[in-house]
Amino acid sequence: MNRPSSDHDHLRTRRGADSRRGFARSLTAEWERTARRRASIQRARSWGVVSTHFDDLDGLLALAGYERRDDTAAEEVLRRLVDRAHHDELAARVVVQRIVPGLIGATRHRPSDMSADDALQELVAAAWIAIRSYDPSRSPSCISAALINDAVYRVFKSDRRRREKRPEVLVDPQDWRSLTAPDDQVLDRVREVLIEARLRGIDPVNLEALRRVLLTGSTERVAEAMGISPRAVRYRCSRVAGELAAIAQAA
Repeated sequence: MNRPSSDHDHLRTRRGADSRRGFARSLTAEWERTARRRASIQRARSWGVVSTHFDDLDGLLALAGYERRDDTAAEEVLRRLVDRAHHDELAARVVVQRIVPGLIGATRHRPSDMSADDALQELVAAAWIAIRSYDPSRSPSCISAALINDAVYRVFKSDRRRREKRPEVLVDPQDWRSLTAPDDQVLDRVREVLIEARLRGIDPVNLEALRRVLLTGSTERVAEAMGISPRAVRYRCSRVAGELAAIAQAA
């Protein structure tokens, strides 16, 4: 095998240290299952992003520079994975795992009212969006740093400024009786937008979060039901609302 066992062992040790927090621990557990799943390994080998043999996805992660981040060859592997991630969720998951240590480090930029665990959840969600929508024409010297910076901007800068300018307003279900019911034409338009959203690959989890908030009027209840923070629910709703608005304008 061409992958040095010492790097592989060190990778696992580093990941174990990263998994002390709640969300990081669950993320690591999910990765451990994915990394050793035969179907996942075979699929990753079929991409042809590396010529070196790897036994599992931890091996691919090492080749993408998980520990040797100043390696030019590893940077090229990571770039190929990001290109692949546009239409392959497994490739996106590999890239997420590659930058998890950097995302954990970025939680220090969180606001004072946000826990490190909640910050990491939102950074991972933002990184997923950044990876899947990454512009291949960009040529940063370090693609992992660019992805992490994108996630930090989305979570701690642009999203916070939007909410400071426009406070969150939710309709209480008790007040819905006073609202004018939409006519059939409006409902048909909403259905068209939702169908188009699914066809265009908008994250179904984000769509579900928005649907639940619209039904309940409470981010807190939706957060509890989905097992994420209220801030993460607001982030998901903000993202999908913007995507739906773009679809509606283009249609």
